[in-house]
Order: sequence, then structure tokens, then C-alpha cells
Amino acid sequence: MENKKNILVLASYDEHGQGHGWSVYNLFKSLGFNADFICLIRKHAETKKYIIDATNNGNWRYRFFKYLRFLGFLMFPFHRNMRWFYKGYSFANANEVLSRIETKPDYILFCSYMHFMTPKNIYKVWKATGAEMVINMVDPQILGGGCNFPVGCNRGYEHGCNPCPLYPYLGFIPKRIVAQKEKYFSRIPFHLVGVKYDLDKAEKVSYLKDKVKHEMIYIPQIPFNKSKHEARKRFGLKDGDFVMLAGAVNINNPAKGFRELMTSLTIFANKISERKVTLMLPGKIMMNINLPENITLVTPGFLSLEDLYTAFYACDVLLSPSLEDSGPMMVNYSLMCGRPVVAFPIGIAINLVKHKVTGWMAAHGDCYEFAEGINWAYNQDQNSLAVIGNDCKNHIKSYSEHPWYEFMLK
Repeated sequence: MENKKNILVLASYDEHGQGHGWSVYNLFKSLGFNADFICLIRKHAETKKYIIDATNNGNWRYRFFKYLRFLGFLMFPFHRNMRWFYKGYSFANANEVLSRIETKPDYILFCSYMHFMTPKNIYKVWKATGAEMVINMVDPQILGGGCNFPVGCNRGYEHGCNPCPLYPYLGFIPKRIVAQKEKYFSRIPFHLVGVKYDLDKAEKVSYLKDKVKHEMIYIPQIPFNKSKHEARKRFGLKDGDFVMLAGAVNINNPAKGFRELMTSLTIFANKISERKVTLMLPGKIMMNINLPENITLVTPGFLSLEDLYTAFYACDVLLSPSLEDSGPMMVNYSLMCGRPVVAFPIGIAINLVKHKVTGWMAAHGDCYEFAEGINWAYNQDQNSLAVIGNDCKNHIKSYSEHPWYEFMLK
């Protein structure tokens, strides 16, 4: 790249999830940018710039951070999807970020900012640097009064979350947070990056509707290929079985749709013929999984990235029952590994799941249609699945022709 540009990536965590800040940082390094990275919570020793060090549990700021999160759990004991509700406080101020900047950035990219910086401090960083600001709408808590839009919200963000339609007892908190966004985000001419599903929501929000918007389709780089036979050996799965993959960081969150998934699997179970069926469910399982007798459950626990990719190669189909999400990112991974997806029309699935081509799109929350999608995949022979697999890879790769960061390369 001629005349290398400087970009600062800010994220709450230095992990692949949580807004994918670390991955985005490495992307811009590979594109030839002078890239820098600052996170709120450091969990990996190789991260050089951070505010709070989680590699040292004795760090008083990290202990305080965990204490306040614990208070959040106490405030919402019966509403799991609200335990991470943003209360309006943050753990870093503008000066702490500015003091860690060595080279004046041309762009500042926020991959996630919840609990990192308030809108006021984001405004101060913009004023001090004059950089072009880019905000990534991963799990779009930028839209409303502090939540990631749990199921049943009914678009409270369109009227300033005043009152919150789902939890009116929150009182002044959402109103105060929206007022702060109105005051400071309205002054910053930033770029807004996200999937079309979220950008369409931003058009309904007063302090975001005039921002420059860029549609983002994340194309993961899978570092290896594996045959289905080889991948299944890793998890002890049989070649002839029909293997479904599902998963989420927190399957107890109603927005992830796992209750709908269980209902759909019960309906699908009545359609199963002689071919054996397995559901692979990675991660920590904290709810009762009562599957029909003719569906076998495999729980491999938490998976490394390599094992996660291997799980995609091992399955025949990804089941993505999320009811409200920017992603799920598993949809992207599944298509890159050549596996179709059964999903509801939310988030990235709207772009990537082409009905009966790269998967099956069921009506939102319709368990019978979702079950029909599973049955569609179940009835494909291996030759048909190979054709579908190629369609999956070709479809997601087609988005690489016009990447979301194209405006930053000019």
C-alpha cells in the first residue's frame, strides 16, 4: 500500500469473539496498514496495550470489574439476557486511551465499546485525534438504551427506549444512555459498519440515520481442509450418520433460540427413517437437553479454533436457531467449510442463507418450518451435499469482491 495509513483498533477484549477486534487488527496488518491495538481487558500476555490486565487476577481494577459484573447478575437474577445490560458506566477514560497512542491514527475502529468507553469519551478521542471514526455494529448495543435487543424488545430503539418496552422497571437508565448517545454521537461524522439487518435498524435511530454506512460480510479464513471422514474420526462419529452441529456462547439466552431448536428437533424426529441422527453441541451446557430417543447427543465441550473448524467439516448441516443476532458468526464459518445452514431470517443469515441453495430459511420462530429445513438436509445424498457445499463456498467468497473496508483503501 502506497503511503501507509495508520489505524487504531479498539475492542473490549483481545479475543477472537467479543467484536472480533484481534482478528480485525491482524486483517489490517495483512492489508499493509500501520495497525495498533488497544483493548480494555487483556487476557493474553502478547497483547501490549490494554487498560485492565486479566492475566493477573490480583489486579485491583480487574477484581473491581468482576465485582460490578457480579452486581449486574444480582440486579437481574431471573432475566439472563439482561445480566450484561450496559448500565452507562465504563472502565476507561479518553486520556487513558490517548496516552497509549504512539502514532496519530488516520482511522479509529471500534470493534466493541461496551464497558470500555462512554459516548462522551469516544467523542473526546475523536476531537483529540481528528481521526475518521468507524464503529462496528457487532451485537448492536449502539442502537438503544443499553441492551443487545433481547427477544420481545419490539423496536424500543425507534423511540429512544423511553420507556424500555421489555423491562420498564429499569426506569431512567435507558433514557440516560440514549440521551448521552444523542448528545455525542450526533456530533461525530463516523462510519457505521455492520450487516444489512443492523444497518436497516440504524436508519430508524435519530443519531445514526445520517452516518455513512458500509455493509459488512465477514469472510473467515479457514487454515486447512479436512475430509468429512477424517473430521469425524476426531469426534468418534460414524461416516453414514446424519450429523447436525449447533452451538452458542450462551445457549440459555432466549435470543439464541435453543428452546425453538429443541421443539424443531422433536418435530423432525418423527420424520427420521433408518439413517441414524446425531446432534453435536460444543461448549458448556447449562440446561437440560431432552432429545428424542432417535437423536444422539454428542457434547465435546469447549473447542479450540482448530477443533471448531474440524466440527464444521464433520457435520452435514449447521442448525442456527437464533431469533435476534448480528451473526451468528457460525453461519460464516459453516459456509466457508462447505456446510449448509438452517436458520431464521436474522443477522448475517439473511445475506448468506439462500433458500435450498446454501441452506434453508424458515419463517421467524416457526419451529415446523425449521424442522422442515432439517429434513431437507437429511434427505440430501452425498453427491447433492457436495454440490451444495460448493455453492456455500462460492456464495460467501463472492462478497470478497467489495470488502467493507474498501473506502479505507482509497
